[in-house]
Amino acid sequence: MSQNRGKNFELKLRTDLKKSFPNSFIFRLNDQLTGYKVTSQNPCDFILFTHGKLFLLEAKSHSGASLPFSCITQDERLLQYENIPNLYRGVVLWLPEKDIVMYIPITTITKMKKDGKKSVG
Repeated sequence: MSQNRGKNFELKLRTDLKKSFPNSFIFRLNDQLTGYKVTSQNPCDFILFTHGKLFLLEAKSHSGASLPFSCITQDERLLQYENIPNLYRGVVLWLPEKDIVMYIPITTITKMKKDGKKSVG
């Protein structure tokens, strides 16, 4: 069974995080496949601790020029960890057609939604 583009991006992101942040704590939270949507949801894909900062990172890959906010289901789970010093929460987005990888803080996504935006790209 071949892996999809999103899973391949997660593997690549893990490798790149290890190269970019040597001697750091990098942990991939396994996808929970219990079938119980409410009780088995991770807040993100990766936990990274480096240089005194903790990052909660959700990895997303999306075809096209932008990522619709409807595809980001982790925003509410990440928002619950606000006001914690040195904690950074966000989405690492890969848009293959544009050959772009970007980090979007979850607070930016929230602001964009409030401003009436429908996607990020």
